[in-house]
Amino acid sequence: MPPSRRVTKPDPAAARRALTPREAEAVVDERIERFGPGALPGVEVTLLDDGMWEVRWEHLARRIPPMTLDAWCAWLAENVGSLAAGDLQTTES
Repeated sequence: MPPSRRVTKPDPAAARRALTPREAEAVVDERIERFGPGALPGVEVTLLDDGMWEVRWEHLARRIPPMTLDAWCAWLAENVGSLAAGDLQTTES
């Protein structure tokens, strides 16, 4: 992962405020690191001039409003893939 994408996990206050694009990417990156590259596609989040996010994964892109941690996880599960540990298998098994 490039150094610009390496971010600490969102802090607990992130559950109540909109994530930054890097924090949003870190949610997915953490799952990919834990469960392996096939667990989820990489996600790229860009803050647009109008304050919206552009979210890109695989061959798709969507414009969405910035989200809290809970809203982001729900959006990812619905649009990209499950983040639930029970739905993913670690690469260590």
